[in-house]
Amino acid sequence: MIPPMPKPPTITERKLGKHGAHGLCWSDGTIEIDSRLRGKKRLEIVCHEIIHHLAPEWSEAKVLHAGRIMGNALWKQGYRKTDS
Repeated sequence: MIPPMPKPPTITERKLGKHGAHGLCWSDGTIEIDSRLRGKKRLEIVCHEIIHHLAPEWSEAKVLHAGRIMGNALWKQGYRKTDS
């Protein structure tokens, strides 16, 4: 049986330098992304933190690898953040 999926995370941005991180995934379903990130690196970090949200039992190494694969695949498909 497939376990139920968690609710979609709330993603916010702020400077995370004092945490020494590009992104953080909190147990309450909130993801924080460093507001200074741009381009492909930002996309990879967003993917990375969403994977943490979906699979909290995964090791950091596994999440890092999966986030890079997902970020690279989406980047090659032309996904970009645009200002509205």
